[in-house]
Amino acid sequence: MAPNLATRLATPVHVVTPAPHLGLTWDISAQEDCHGIAELVVTTEAESAIVRRTPDKEIMRWATRDDPDAIVKNLVGKDSLGQIQAFGAVRVPIDETTQARAELFAVTRKKWRKRGIGRALLAWQDAMARQILLQHFGENSLLPVRILNVVEEHMVDRRLMYVAAGFSPKTSIGVYVSDLSADPGIRPPKGTVIRSWEPRFDAEARSLYTSTQAHLGATEAESRKWWNRGKRLFSEELSFALFNEEGQMNAVALTCKHSDVWLSSGKVDGAIDLVAQRSYHDAPGVEALISHISSQARAQDLRGLSIESVVRAPGDAHLRLMRLGFQKIASRRVYRIDL
Repeated sequence: MAPNLATRLATPVHVVTPAPHLGLTWDISAQEDCHGIAELVVTTEAESAIVRRTPDKEIMRWATRDDPDAIVKNLVGKDSLGQIQAFGAVRVPIDETTQARAELFAVTRKKWRKRGIGRALLAWQDAMARQILLQHFGENSLLPVRILNVVEEHMVDRRLMYVAAGFSPKTSIGVYVSDLSADPGIRPPKGTVIRSWEPRFDAEARSLYTSTQAHLGATEAESRKWWNRGKRLFSEELSFALFNEEGQMNAVALTCKHSDVWLSSGKVDGAIDLVAQRSYHDAPGVEALISHISSQARAQDLRGLSIESVVRAPGDAHLRLMRLGFQKIASRRVYRIDL
């Protein structure tokens, strides 16, 4: 029998905040800190040339700890003038039934880096994550544990910091954009047809998406979160499904129009956010869907589209997206501790 959660987590008795000699004082966020935290995140991500920016609503969930689907703890680091210079948070989803997972988020202002603050903040996050997981799931739980964060690959110092703290690089995610200048003109495979999104497609599309994400290693709770988030933002006129001759859905692609730019490039105002296919053999159908969405986006005067793709094998999804007129602008890597 696998060791229980208490044994695997080895949770410290006390969660220690970063030491005073690092130059900042630490406390949980207050309501009046929210604006400063948002400014810190936006400024820091710009200074670090982060391509995949943190959306405003997500920043507020970290800052306010107000998340009905998770337990969120955070820590704010202020200088002697009371200005916020660092921020870290831990989020543990409470609806997971297949794994005990903790997600991390942290930023440090550029002028305060290389002083050990990042390492100390990560140590606090790791200890806090273990404490929350133990309290929420119980010491006798046998669920697998994941503690994770996503780091853009050009952030070499941050990646090395995670490795030094015991995290391992796992999934790689490519970020691609198209300026819609080219028309791929890819037709759907023989015996299939592209149909505009209708509400009655929802159940079948959701099931297909959950299955696709499970194949990529996601839990049902993760898939549900991503699907619900995408459905809240999606544009019906830019979302389509591919059906075979028997009326079965082979693939689906839902597109969001962004009211705020989440990529550092201001030339992208739409994202193909939810993509699913029944099997590997339906990849040509997905290409046809993306080609069709690109044509429709161009007709609606969108400036550009983005899409993220999990990189499983060299050249596979990358070459398909290149054929569709997309260019890779960044890579993101999931760093994880598995227990």
